[in-house]
Amino acid sequence: MTLKASVVTDIGASLTGSATVGSNKHEIAKSIVNQFAEGAAANQAEEIYAAAAQLAASAVDSLDLAGGVTNSLGDVLTLTKVKALIIEAASTNQDTIVVGGNASPFASFFGDPADTLVLKPGGSVALIAPDAAGYAVTAGGGDVLDITNSDGVNVANYTITVIGTIS
Repeated sequence: MTLKASVVTDIGASLTGSATVGSNKHEIAKSIVNQFAEGAAANQAEEIYAAAAQLAASAVDSLDLAGGVTNSLGDVLTLTKVKALIIEAASTNQDTIVVGGNASPFASFFGDPADTLVLKPGGSVALIAPDAAGYAVTAGGGDVLDITNSDGVNVANYTITVIGTIS
């Protein structure tokens, strides 16, 4: 099994208006490309976990990144580092989804393990750590990522992709 992955973030924006001096148009075109080859060093990864999930009203998915998720080939993953984490809340959600806040949290990207991130309907987040250290996953004490449906009445949908290492 060999992994090759690219995570691309593109930003294209144009702002126009009336200016008293100078140009009245500002354009931004930026592309951030992170490529991962097979391995556990900088710019390398070994596994991918990807899922589309539906949460019942007020439900919580507790994703155990060290032994509780499987890749698309059915292999149980025990990640040691996360190199990329992408989560998208469905635009059809009626309320937010909350990422983080577990008692045994995978939270090395937060300042404090109790911190959470709120994704509004249609919102997304991409965290990329291409260095060799990545975001650490500690089995048994720092390996669970919670995703909570804030809506007490309606279901919520989200997609998640985790690219990481197992060694």
